[in-house]
Amino acid sequence: MRAAETIRMALALASAGILFQLSDAVHLANMARGQDWVGIVPSDYDSYSACQLFPPEDEVRDILPYSAVAQHPGVEQRVQWYPVEPLQEVN
Repeated sequence: MRAAETIRMALALASAGILFQLSDAVHLANMARGQDWVGIVPSDYDSYSACQLFPPEDEVRDILPYSAVAQHPGVEQRVQWYPVEPLQEVN
């Protein structure tokens, strides 16, 4: 999805008084406000299949590879990691 272009088009249509239907309007609004969730996954994961690794209620629809976290200043401070489940010893 090209969110920025979609948002700009929706704003232009709305300001022109043109009625339209926008799928995922709430998600797009959350993205524009910086209130959406971006999943951080290993670098070699495919974004579509990686989105399915997250609980549906978190609505993770965008992915950032772990290797890119260091390339984007400020991202590290905003990351909220899921709790790590302790490893179980197998006998």
